[in-house]
Amino acid sequence: KNLISNAEPLWMKAALSSNDQQVEQLLENIRDDLNKRQKKLKPRRSENEQTRQRKKLRRWFKNWLGPLTDQQLSQIHQLADNLQTSSEQWLNYRFRWLAELESVLRAGSADPLYEFRLKQLVLEPQTLRDASLKDSLRADKQRWSTALPTIINSLSKSQRGHLLRKLDDLIGDLKQLTASA
Repeated sequence: KNLISNAEPLWMKAALSSNDQQVEQLLENIRDDLNKRQKKLKPRRSENEQTRQRKKLRRWFKNWLGPLTDQQLSQIHQLADNLQTSSEQWLNYRFRWLAELESVLRAGSADPLYEFRLKQLVLEPQTLRDASLKDSLRADKQRWSTALPTIINSLSKSQRGHLLRKLDDLIGDLKQLTASA
């Protein structure tokens, strides 16, 4: 969020100077991305959601920690089993966000609230989340905050080294991004 906030002068300047064709292209690209996500979601509904979530989390943790122990796999599976599925809610929220963005961009700088509304959409998109999605995300955040310390406390020396290297790489990437912004 800080990166987006710090880059505000750049994206606001781009928004203010964009023409109708550029606005259309941006909206089309976002719409295409959301439609692709929606198409991916449909087959998942028929698939065993619990199995998919377990695989996804297992891959994510393995990427960050390296090979996992049986105890860690059990903790990861338990986390996956307890997370709420909010993919459809999330997608609905993103489509609402896109509709708002489209409204703001089409009104353009002729709207006296243009900059305010655009800043709110970019910097505070969560204001468009409905209560159900907020509740799901809050509950999942609590589950993560309970499970993550347990998993981190079970790391081997090798896993800690792997995690630190991954974090160093991420910090380097973020420094590079902020230096170029």
